[in-house]
Amino acid sequence: MNYNYDFDIAAITLYIVILVTFFSHKHVRNTNSKVFLGLLGCCFLTPVLDIIGCEVITRQASEAIVYFVNNFYYLTEQATNFLFLLYVLSMLEMGSKTHIVKKILIVAPFAIVALVIITNPMHGLLFSYIDNVWTYGPFRKVIIGLPIVYFGWAIIFAFVKRVNLAKKDGIIIITIAIINVTARVIQYKLPAFLVHSYAVSVGILLLLLGFQLSGKMLDPETGLANRSYLAEAARKYIYNEVPFTLVMVRIADYDMLTTSYGIEATEKYMRNLAVDIKKICEKSQIYHVNNNCYAITLLKDQEIHADDIKIRIARDLNEPWKINDIEMVSSYYITSVSYPYQCPDRETFLSYITYFTNMQGVRYGIVAAEELQIKDKRREEAVEQAIDRAIKNKSFEVYYQPICRTKTQEYVMAEALVRLNDQELGPISPAEFIPISESNGSIIAVGNIVLEKVCQFISNNNLDELGLHSVEVNLSTTQCLQRNFMTVVRDLTAKYKIDRKYLNFEITETASNCEPAIFTDNLAMLRDDGYHLILDDFGSGYANLQRLVTNDFDVIKFDKEMTQRTCDDYKLHEMVEKMQNMFHSMGAKIVAEGVETKEQYEFLKSIGCDYIQGYYFTKALAEDQFIAFLKEHRK
Repeated sequence: MNYNYDFDIAAITLYIVILVTFFSHKHVRNTNSKVFLGLLGCCFLTPVLDIIGCEVITRQASEAIVYFVNNFYYLTEQATNFLFLLYVLSMLEMGSKTHIVKKILIVAPFAIVALVIITNPMHGLLFSYIDNVWTYGPFRKVIIGLPIVYFGWAIIFAFVKRVNLAKKDGIIIITIAIINVTARVIQYKLPAFLVHSYAVSVGILLLLLGFQLSGKMLDPETGLANRSYLAEAARKYIYNEVPFTLVMVRIADYDMLTTSYGIEATEKYMRNLAVDIKKICEKSQIYHVNNNCYAITLLKDQEIHADDIKIRIARDLNEPWKINDIEMVSSYYITSVSYPYQCPDRETFLSYITYFTNMQGVRYGIVAAEELQIKDKRREEAVEQAIDRAIKNKSFEVYYQPICRTKTQEYVMAEALVRLNDQELGPISPAEFIPISESNGSIIAVGNIVLEKVCQFISNNNLDELGLHSVEVNLSTTQCLQRNFMTVVRDLTAKYKIDRKYLNFEITETASNCEPAIFTDNLAMLRDDGYHLILDDFGSGYANLQRLVTNDFDVIKFDKEMTQRTCDDYKLHEMVEKMQNMFHSMGAKIVAEGVETKEQYEFLKSIGCDYIQGYYFTKALAEDQFIAFLKEHRK
């Protein structure tokens, strides 16, 4: 038989190009790359052995040589099918999660075929070579069918786990499978037409370009996987429920190092740190998250544990490093977090990374995960759903906390506070659901519901008989930035026929710094309509005198922390008294929030606070309880 080697030669040439390209480019050093290299090696040997095998048959070499070369050829050829499936599984991060039964089903066909190939000289099931005559055996059809099995599995796994693949990645896998199976059928029908090896080489080229040379996943300076690769790996681990631990190392004073020692020296310091981490974590995947931060992923079965890694890295960082003849020492944060224990989902995991890379005010050194403010994304989503339910059903409750006038010791004002008691999640703290509501924009609907319920309360009760002069409603920045804000206020007060003197609006100190004209216009319209404005949480933000004067607040409320500091630190007494005198001269009254003891009450009263609010009197009360409280304490 005359064999056509053109396609085999073309395949060998393409493999050489692929090998040179692969080793000349930086790539992520992970299991995927190792499997790819093994696959590439088998694929390269296959056409080489194919040509040699055909030549020894043509030249009528000894039976031993023919059997050895051709058995070796069939073995590498079938190994490529098996390794391609392993590559797909590795890319999907399914290796450690695959059930033992599936592993056996995956390995068994190749193991059986390999055993038949190795023992072929004894039984001739695959081929026989007797008296210089080549004859195919019945097992050849199995050899043809095995690639269909493995490539078929690859397509099935890629489809089932498609959430772990980009659309182009799935297309590449399917294309490779179709090319290989088609070429195998052609070569079966036309044995002299050695097209299969070339088809495989085209598939390997697609793998190289589509996966192995994904520059967006590599840091060019260190050759390490970058943050994008970390996010992708985490997504696959979590989707396949593979437990892992992430160790993160961040140089806290990176900016100071660049200022003191220069960018070049600092970058060299970071590269040396990368080398040090590589030595400590030889068997682990390392990531360059950003300029001053590295991360390491540790799977459950790895020998080195997170605590050992953290201690060893910290020990090295505590010692001066000589960079450009200068000794450099840095401050650092080192921490670890694990899936599924501390981070139950990908969103929480990414929130942790974002927080760690930006956190401030945390002590230097090894930091426990419990010390970090990791968002539980599942909980956040559940709270969002609870907020949506409460908006739909208008089931938010409004509680009222009385405010005492110090001169007469009467409860003349009250602050309306929103509460959420969900049927599924139970009571949810305002400290939890309000920030979520502000971040997703639902705070507008929440604020409108609260305002309407307060209007209902004022309409349904005779405040004068209860001794109340007014009720305070909190406004969010988002509400004040709405063009229809005043329309909502006017419509609700008209609907419930509210006398405006009974309704005050609280704006937080940080919100009062808002620059947009629509914000200040809305406050001005509230003022023009006759509503009193209250500056809430004074002392917690950045309000200045100019803004206080511009917005013309009727009441200034000292936040809880400022109240506590004033009561605990005698050095602040004189300053607070002068501050109060200044506010009084501006026509504003003072409310001290967060008062919890009689001593605090007596002290604040003695220095001239007009009103006092806090647990010393009572916590916020539901409407019925609040009315009963006022009646009980009515003078």
